[in-house]
Amino acid sequence: MSVYVPHYQHDIFVSYAHVDNQIPPGVNEGWVTTLIKSLKIELGRKLGSTDIFSLWMDYELRGNSAATPETLEHLTNSATLVLILSPGYLASSWCHLELNAFLDQVDTHSGCVFVIEHDDVEERLPQLSDLRGYRFWRRDDTNKTRTLAKPQPDPKEEREYYNLVEDLGRELVDKLKQLKKSARAPSAPSQHRTPTVALKPRATIFLAEVTDDLQEQRNQVKRYLEQYNIQIVPDALYFFPGDNPTEQLRQAIEADLQKATLFVQLLSQSKPFRPPGMSTPSLQYQSAQAVTHLPILQWRDPQLDLNSLTDTDQRDFLDSTQVMATSLEEFKQYLIQRLEKIEEQKQREAEKRQKAMLSQQSSQNLSGYQFIFINNVPKDQALADEIGDILLEKGLASALPRLGELTPAEKRKDIENNLQDCDAVIMLYDNTLDEWARAQLRLCIRSRREQSLKIIAVFNKSPTEKPPLGMKLPNLRFFDCATLKDSTCLPSFIQTLLR
Repeated sequence: MSVYVPHYQHDIFVSYAHVDNQIPPGVNEGWVTTLIKSLKIELGRKLGSTDIFSLWMDYELRGNSAATPETLEHLTNSATLVLILSPGYLASSWCHLELNAFLDQVDTHSGCVFVIEHDDVEERLPQLSDLRGYRFWRRDDTNKTRTLAKPQPDPKEEREYYNLVEDLGRELVDKLKQLKKSARAPSAPSQHRTPTVALKPRATIFLAEVTDDLQEQRNQVKRYLEQYNIQIVPDALYFFPGDNPTEQLRQAIEADLQKATLFVQLLSQSKPFRPPGMSTPSLQYQSAQAVTHLPILQWRDPQLDLNSLTDTDQRDFLDSTQVMATSLEEFKQYLIQRLEKIEEQKQREAEKRQKAMLSQQSSQNLSGYQFIFINNVPKDQALADEIGDILLEKGLASALPRLGELTPAEKRKDIENNLQDCDAVIMLYDNTLDEWARAQLRLCIRSRREQSLKIIAVFNKSPTEKPPLGMKLPNLRFFDCATLKDSTCLPSFIQTLLR
């Protein structure tokens, strides 16, 4: 069987309570089965064939049987949901599970949920309060509710019953055509198509499951955050119908919490209605509390009447400063503001780690070697080479300035780069003027380094007395050497460097 709306496994999923499809004596099939058969015929008439659409209905696993992962997979891969609203539906935890799972995928007001009223229910679920229902019941002359076509279509009410089926079929077809048109919107020819790259999520937020009355508000928060390229977990309801579901639930919740930057929860006075094997908001909150350094942000409606709560612990909790009582719009904006602060803090920490790493690399340049910059003029090139050779024998790396045909700006830039990367400086004050030496010392002072130079050594090997430089720095040392290997010359410098 084909699927009418692209990218879905089914076009229609039927959700109902087992009690509404039980077969009375003398009748061949249940009320829901009869209705859906009539609906499929009507859909076939309007679409041209019953073979071009897919309607999924679970005919067997009902009653006391648990919903299966396969059922939920069929549901979440369906374009529309048709539900049979009745007291039995409201009392069924599995029907609640199916409805919430579908509404996790689409907006309540998307037009994809179709409500068939099997009975006159006193109070609808909050998620369905604004949706128009197809009323398959009426009141008789004694003001009692009578379900149409029960146990099977009656000639007296055939026209009313089949008119409702026709109306339902018409609106379902209109929605399916709209979804199909949206799904196959024209795209650019392949030769002109620009490849798309999935953006990495900005952050991950754990948006906890909610009680039934807050499902629409949760969807609003989810859509708002996704506009900011924020990944929302969980991406589906937690449900483990097998043995030991509690431990499986905890493991699944904890795995998602480890990805999260924030834990966000919407609260109300309602108690969750959950079948065995399914997670609850309180279990998710308890799990979040056990995660170190995970911010927990909780919200409630400021119009909530706390005085009506009989559970004093629940009332005190909802009234605590831990729970924000503000408009949902303000809460959504606060979530982004809080996330931005966390991102700023992470950026500062990342920059701090980067600086520390660069500093460590600088102090351990060339695979851990101490790195010395030998600053010299061309006349002292031979002396600089000799010092570099001696340092290399001691396992120390060195660099000399570039003295080729460079512009003054290029030479200065080379010196600044060496001053930035080295651990210590040897400045040769042998065949140069004091003006040059003072200028080089000023460059050492102005170099923008995370850590100070370990030592700035001024070497003078010339027998001629040199004028004093008139500069005093904490790490400045003068070495007057007759020979480089004299104990008061290079050996003293190396000892000071490695101290």
